[in-house]
Amino acid sequence: MYSLDSDLAELFSAPDPVVFPTLSGRQRPHHVSLWPGDDTHGHKAIALAGRLSPQPIMPWQRGNLRCLLRRNPEGAWTHPDAVLICPRQNGKSEILLLRCLYGLCVLGEKILYTVQRWDTGKELHTRLVALIGASASLRRRFASAPTLSQGRGTIKLTNGAQMVTSTRSADVGRGITKLDLLVYDEAYNLDLSATSAVDYAQMAAPDPQTIYTSSAVNAEQHPKGFVLADMRAAGLARAEGVYFAEYMAPEHLPHDAVTTWEYANPSYGIIQTAAKMQKPLRKATTKAGLIAFGVEALGRGVWPVRTEHRPALIPAEVWGGMADPAPTLTGPRAIAVDMTPDRRVVSIVAAVWTTAGRVHVELGYHGPRAPGTVGYLVSVVARLDPCVLVIDAASPAASLTGDLLAAGVEATLTGTAQMAQATGDFYDKAMAGLLAHTGDPVLAEAVEGAVKRDLPGGGWAWDRKGVNVISPVVAATLALWGLITFGTRTAPVQQLVHRAAASPGGRHHGEANLAVVGF
Repeated sequence: MYSLDSDLAELFSAPDPVVFPTLSGRQRPHHVSLWPGDDTHGHKAIALAGRLSPQPIMPWQRGNLRCLLRRNPEGAWTHPDAVLICPRQNGKSEILLLRCLYGLCVLGEKILYTVQRWDTGKELHTRLVALIGASASLRRRFASAPTLSQGRGTIKLTNGAQMVTSTRSADVGRGITKLDLLVYDEAYNLDLSATSAVDYAQMAAPDPQTIYTSSAVNAEQHPKGFVLADMRAAGLARAEGVYFAEYMAPEHLPHDAVTTWEYANPSYGIIQTAAKMQKPLRKATTKAGLIAFGVEALGRGVWPVRTEHRPALIPAEVWGGMADPAPTLTGPRAIAVDMTPDRRVVSIVAAVWTTAGRVHVELGYHGPRAPGTVGYLVSVVARLDPCVLVIDAASPAASLTGDLLAAGVEATLTGTAQMAQATGDFYDKAMAGLLAHTGDPVLAEAVEGAVKRDLPGGGWAWDRKGVNVISPVVAATLALWGLITFGTRTAPVQQLVHRAAASPGGRHHGEANLAVVGF
């Protein structure tokens, strides 16, 4: 009967002290998910490597190589998808080198090996060519001389095997058919545009395999870490057919202890040493520095979370509890405009005090950007005579300011500091029940889908890059900031008085009997 514990103990056995007298790194991954199968190919790959290279393979490298080459009873890959996450400078590229060597020379595979930086790909290609060329019997298998140019290396063998090593791009897989093995090295910076380019090339292969390898993701530095994060999540969930191995030190272990370094780095004592770990640690004198050390040296990833998976920052019950369809308004009005990142949808929101001491925010227009958008906005300014018209300088809506100014309306642009202040104030007032609204479902949906993004200098703002349309809540936030900032004095908004213009074709909320402000 199969035993996972026994399998793991045999795969990641303790190093032989005679062969590896200084190796003290933990060989077994902290997180691991694998499935049973036949390791014949794995053992053969290890034997082939032993004949070609005098450098012995560490137990953790042998174990991972066997899992990559494991077959099920039907003869197909046990793990058609594999994920290996390990801190830098431990030798995970050696595992990939040996996997590609066996795939070329024994399995006759067509392989695409993609990297983020060409230095990484060039080194692996050069080493692989040298390894094959060092053997007289393998050297005769070159169908043609290997090629190497900037960003691309090619190996072709007489058995029909072929390997292309390349930097990633949207068309990296074009022209490659029947792709048996696809390797995404440095997968911390992998996005869907790069993966979709080769997905269909693998569909033609009878039994394709995809391998993702990387150090951990730091979401603050790696904005394209979602693909690897999704594969990691699949591995943690023990998705069938996914091999997952993650070397990392759990958070409760002290970051400056040798035992922690040994736990996270399987090659500690041979490749990684105390001196190498201490050097970056001495520079990690800030919180950001310690986080970076944790990610790079200890495998403690700062993993991105897709916005659709994050909980609402302002709970629906809190927002719904502030609904007031008939408030009594008093004082000046502030107006703000925001536009979605794809520039397709415009949202216009007004903010005004109520006699109850709350700030009423109302979505007056939410619809497509159209030729009449500026004219409609000018007519709203003429009709409501607001104390300020606010647009965030980083918003696509900032492109309207030129046409607005030409029409006699000057907008006030917010920068990063004002946006951080505005979002913090909007959140605080919402959680304290100090806002009011008509119960508009579009605005409610935007509030529910709004999540935050941390700003470099401290504070946070709404994350516009998610899948949810949040322009209504961004505009509401800016309108609130405008009212608080300019509600007691007049900003240079309306320089000329214009006739009212028709709504440019979107949802004019006054027509839905929700308007209190007077849109």
